[in-house]
Amino acid sequence: MKNRILGRYFFRIFISMLVCVLLMGLVQGVISLFSVKRMNSFWPSAVAGEYVSRLVQVLRAKDEIPDEDDIWDAMTVCIDDRISGLIVRSGSDETFLYGFAPGEDNDFASEAEKRPLIGAMSYEVSLESTVYEINISDSGGISVYRADDAIIYCLLPDFVEPDDIAATVVISNGSQMLLSADILVFDISTLSPVRFMLENMIVTLVWALPLSIAASAVFSWFFSRQTSKSIEKIKTALEQIASSRFDVSIGKQDVYELDEISRHIENVASRLEQNRKARDEWVRSIAHDLNTPVSSIRLLTEGLEDGIYNPDNAYFDAMKEETGCLTARLDEIKFYTDLLSGYIKTDISEYHVKSLIDEACSDYRGGCISIDCADNAVLMTDRNLFLRLMKELLDNAFNASGSEREISISVHENNILVRNEATLPENGQDFFEPWARGDASRHEGGCGLGLPICRQIMKLHQGGISIRQVGAWVEVSLVFPS
Repeated sequence: MKNRILGRYFFRIFISMLVCVLLMGLVQGVISLFSVKRMNSFWPSAVAGEYVSRLVQVLRAKDEIPDEDDIWDAMTVCIDDRISGLIVRSGSDETFLYGFAPGEDNDFASEAEKRPLIGAMSYEVSLESTVYEINISDSGGISVYRADDAIIYCLLPDFVEPDDIAATVVISNGSQMLLSADILVFDISTLSPVRFMLENMIVTLVWALPLSIAASAVFSWFFSRQTSKSIEKIKTALEQIASSRFDVSIGKQDVYELDEISRHIENVASRLEQNRKARDEWVRSIAHDLNTPVSSIRLLTEGLEDGIYNPDNAYFDAMKEETGCLTARLDEIKFYTDLLSGYIKTDISEYHVKSLIDEACSDYRGGCISIDCADNAVLMTDRNLFLRLMKELLDNAFNASGSEREISISVHENNILVRNEATLPENGQDFFEPWARGDASRHEGGCGLGLPICRQIMKLHQGGISIRQVGAWVEVSLVFPS
């Protein structure tokens, strides 16, 4: 089983990582091709622009006004290994070739020298190209103007295509043209450094792919093994919980998500253990609380059967009292379970708090109850549930303090505070859990469901309840939502 789990996870993780590697390689290849294509589109104009900039610098560096020969010398000096050739035209309509046609294996000017265009079939073409106009003034000043997508007409040799022209530079003196030149640029892929870079990029991708796959396989195996161990621990813990063994300890896991799952499983197991103990305590408490009235009824019945008791009014009153006690406790248990099950719905309306508290206290006329509440104070609540809430709190207060001691109820905005003189046990128990009072107080009436019922009622109101010891007083605080 463990090997199958490990194998499945290894396969899934390996496939996932392999897909990621392939996608990364594909993306890198597309980016490389796009970059090369983009460089190819901008390359000729960029090289021609740099060539013109160098040409202008050389011409400006001369001490005297440059003539046609000086301009020719400057053109040849500025050529670098990216310039394949020049098609130069003089003011007298003479055409000369210098260098090579890009991408062609020809020797129209195999030597770096000026040669006239002889024997080549020339034709007139229209070029949509960048034109740099360099004007040399009579004072020796040089100005440059660039025109993009300019249309010019010229003669080209038959082995030069119009697309081979990267740009055209026109040099003039006033209105007289001295020289013009079409700049031919090597394709970026024909340059040795660029070709070397492209080839090595391809070689790197080819070699990186199997290495990445191998690395992915190793990492996938390691990761799947660690994940499989964690999943095996989680599976074992769930099997323990399913068999009602809640002493689960998974420990910290390396993977964050699995560590979170493990922690929540441990919390669930701990809560289930607490619920099991609470359930057992509930069963014992219910049996204990119901045993008293049932035993009394049984004794009265057996006494009547044996002739010990006479069926007079006192006998029937005792029987009715014990039956009523049993019915009240069963009703209280049913009411609490209905609250837990969500069968009881709230009907929230606005009420005057003081009138509700006065109505809740009407059954406790023999007790000393002080109420501090403004006459116009209002509260959004369910009337029946609020009366039941106050009844449970007052019952608890009178059972703990006695009717001769004062019980105070104060209202401030959405907060209600019920105080009575008593002392809470110091055993750290949760008084809002059913039957939390413990066996030590079983001589008192009730099922120990008063405060648990109050908490469930406050939950239905989206509010909160708390209890604490303040000096000689026990304070129960009710907080209703605004």
